[in-house]
Amino acid sequence: MPRRRAGSSRSGVGGVPDAHQGAGPDATPIWRVLALVIPLPMLVHLVPVVLAALLLAAHFYRAGDVALAALTLAALVLLSVRRPWAARALQAGLAIGAMEWLRTLAAFAAMRMASGQPYARLALILGAVALVTALAALAFETRAMRARYRLRQRVRKPA
Repeated sequence: MPRRRAGSSRSGVGGVPDAHQGAGPDATPIWRVLALVIPLPMLVHLVPVVLAALLLAAHFYRAGDVALAALTLAALVLLSVRRPWAARALQAGLAIGAMEWLRTLAAFAAMRMASGQPYARLALILGAVALVTALAALAFETRAMRARYRLRQRVRKPA
């Protein structure tokens, strides 16, 4: 075993690396670990879905509804199930989540209007969050996601 110089160590106090040491040369970035399970191009399609679900879970948790927050986080497990029902369940959950953001927007804006406080910025932010959540549901309509979850291509009948 090679000897180390006095005062040098691989870790700081209690086995935790010092701040100046960083993660070390053998540390693997998280995206490389995830790429072993999910191909990197697919991760790009999944990021909006995960972020929308995390925001929704944080919203439920902040509102005191821990059960809905846990259910929203648990639904992310369906991303690993390569079946059409899993994709449709996540799409439905995200669509319901977008409606929840719009309901929250209406409730908060009404409270602010009633108290004479400005509400435009609140409406803009919550409207954008609702839009992002709805667009995350549409991520399952891309070619890559259709292939991953074996979703059928919708055939349009000529008029």
